[in-house]
Amino acid sequence: GIVLTGGSTILEGMPELAEQVFNMPVRRGVPRAIGGLVDVVKSPMYATGVG
Repeated sequence: GIVLTGGSTILEGMPELAEQVFNMPVRRGVPRAIGGLVDVVKSPMYATGVG
């Protein structure tokens, strides 16, 4: 499957559109196992910056 990351993944319908385009299962990537400002950076839009 495909994991979408970054701010565009929070656009409504983005995972569903990607599933149609790639004909594969798609999910949003969410930063996990991070310390510090967890509540601030848990959104997919911070996935790239958090690593």
